[in-house]
Amino acid sequence: MYGPISLCGITTMLERRWLRYSWLAATYRPQVLGPTEIDILTIFAKSDSNSAYGILKLLKLAAKGKGREKSPAYKDVHKRVKRLLELGLIYQTEDHFERGAKHYRVTPYGLIASLDKDIFIPSLGFCKEPNYDDDYGQITFNADNIIIRSLLYELLEQETISKFGELPDYFTMRIKQYLHDCCSTTIDLCERFWRGIERFKIADILPSDDMLQKYMSYLGGNKVEQKVIDEIKEYEERLQRRLDNGEVKDKELANEVGKYSDWSELTDNVPEFMSLPDRKPPYPLLKLYVFVVSNLDAMLEAKTRSFIFNFVTFVGENIKYMQSLVAEKTEQLDVDLGYLGIKGLFYIARDRRFMELLKAFKRDFDAGSEHLIDVAS
Repeated sequence: MYGPISLCGITTMLERRWLRYSWLAATYRPQVLGPTEIDILTIFAKSDSNSAYGILKLLKLAAKGKGREKSPAYKDVHKRVKRLLELGLIYQTEDHFERGAKHYRVTPYGLIASLDKDIFIPSLGFCKEPNYDDDYGQITFNADNIIIRSLLYELLEQETISKFGELPDYFTMRIKQYLHDCCSTTIDLCERFWRGIERFKIADILPSDDMLQKYMSYLGGNKVEQKVIDEIKEYEERLQRRLDNGEVKDKELANEVGKYSDWSELTDNVPEFMSLPDRKPPYPLLKLYVFVVSNLDAMLEAKTRSFIFNFVTFVGENIKYMQSLVAEKTEQLDVDLGYLGIKGLFYIARDRRFMELLKAFKRDFDAGSEHLIDVAS
């Protein structure tokens, strides 16, 4: 299990931009998906909505394109769509379609799973629009999904995202890598945490995911409705009854809850807990906040730093190359300027959100560089 990461020093700069995403991610319990289920989930993530029959047609088209004689049967596709629905990775839309067809869309958890698994898988021809670039489907078709809004709209303004087709390829590829890395980190953290909790068999008495997410918000310093606090108290009572039943199977749980008593060790590096009352959140809710919410928030900032640093470094290296071509007056200049995407770079440079982050990171980098140089001299 990961230990708590100190957030001191970065909180003010970024104003905890990813906490809303982290609250939602806290209750995500990743499940193992088979190859066909991943393909089907990818189709849902790269379209407005789709039906089991629509999925079947696209999978048959993909199989034919790859020279495969066999393709999935409708019964098999329907079974997998049903499992994705049960896992909360897709949801049924309320739209009405011809012949009563049921259409589904990807959920936030489904989009996390899709971005983790599919970000660099070649297109299978899933798009509804014949001229649409399928590579950006998970972004374009899910602009209102909290995953895209939290991860991407905190990095770039909507106007910049709307011009994805005009941005340099090396920038958009790094965007996809950034989203993939964020979602992979999310799955890793959540899988580690919930796997450790599952062995104590308390899933049946835990509050609903919605209540847990709101309580994570409360631990982050936000106000919540009284019913959220009441539900947590009721859970604490259910947990205590489980501990008091004297059954052998719960002795391991009792030992774990006993270790949880010294919660100060968990909160030393999490500043927002300074304003909370002394009452300890019941097991394992404080651990959930520290090991998933706080850690994930810090890790996402690190992913953002890495994305901006790598992108700016790439631009810098190529600017030097362009300057050398200008000096040599080579005919290669026009080609290379096109690759650098001068027009696309202009859109990025006008993006106030991106430039705000860039300037903040540059201040930190410059300060650290100057300090190390001073120490070395």
